[in-house]
Amino acid sequence: MEYTALKMLTEGEKRQRERGVRLWLVGMNPQVLEVIQRSQLGQEIGHEAMLYNLEIAVAKYVGTRSPTDADVD
Repeated sequence: MEYTALKMLTEGEKRQRERGVRLWLVGMNPQVLEVIQRSQLGQEIGHEAMLYNLEIAVAKYVGTRSPTDADVD
């Protein structure tokens, strides 16, 4: 992963965190995962926000939603 891209992701994650938005990274290849894990971004989001694939991410998201988050028709 290029340094500039990592820096932009780190800055963007900080801005979103300040707004109450949590960043999850999904489906990274092993090299990118290793770089993220060793970076400031990895420390900020934590291992639990680095997910293997979309199916796992969706299952985790659905499991973390509260009843008030449900769509009302």
